[in-house]
Amino acid sequence: MSSDDARSPNGYRTHEPSLRELTAELDGARDLLEEKIQSLRDVLDERDRLYKERDDARRTAVDAALAAVKEQTKASFEASEKAIVKAEEAQKAYNTAHNDLARKMDEQNKATMPRPEIQARFDSLEEKLTSLRVSRGEAKGSVGASDAIWSRITTLAALALAALALFMKG
Repeated sequence: MSSDDARSPNGYRTHEPSLRELTAELDGARDLLEEKIQSLRDVLDERDRLYKERDDARRTAVDAALAAVKEQTKASFEASEKAIVKAEEAQKAYNTAHNDLARKMDEQNKATMPRPEIQARFDSLEEKLTSLRVSRGEAKGSVGASDAIWSRITTLAALALAALALFMKG
């Protein structure tokens, strides 16, 4: 048995490494760890770059969406303002036309006679015509040229009454 081979308490052979072997082994493990750490750093750097690119793309998309919403809101407000102005102008035109119509109706109403007054005048004229006929008929006692004149006067009075009635309707 060589000095390198030693036995453990349970009887197995163990090799006790030398300091150089341990140092070389540690150097190899250190190099392996540094390679693994470097590869992890490379992976982290790559992922960081990808996440940054993705974040930049999202930020750009959000900024574009916000700008579009801002533009759309601005356009909506402008359209709303235009609609309000048009509605106000239409209301002014309607009010003007309505006021003109109301004024014309008031003027027309002032120029016309109330129905009861016209009816009273017609009744009065009819009574006068009837009394004139009766007085003429009693005085003359004859049918002749005066009856034709009275017939024309009655017809003209009836036409005047009809024209006045049409004027009151319209």
